[in-house]
Amino acid sequence: MKDASIYSNFLALLKTLPFFFLLVLCLGAKNPFEPLITSEGRLTESISPEHINPEQIHLKAVIWNTEKKMALFETDDGKTFIAKMGTKVGKKGGKVSRIDDNMVVISGPEGDATFKIKD
Repeated sequence: MKDASIYSNFLALLKTLPFFFLLVLCLGAKNPFEPLITSEGRLTESISPEHINPEQIHLKAVIWNTEKKMALFETDDGKTFIAKMGTKVGKKGGKVSRIDDNMVVISGPEGDATFKIKD
């Protein structure tokens, strides 16, 4: 009987967690509660979508259970970032112009780049 109680308490806890937090946990993305300053006093490494090469990112998830859709991208070296409509991505002035249920389009001066979630 005790195991059933633990299981039901765990399910109740999961229902209270925001969808984004669950997504981060499931995908193994960076812990949002990790301190920004290390114990040695240095800033932790972060990623800015404006400083990456769009050819090195992959669409991992679309977060659509919110007022505005957001997309979770991952770089080739495992770093993640969240983008929403209008987010600047890449060094050549690209911006997120469209977010669908399983696809994101980044438009820039050199044309559009379409990213799809891979199965």
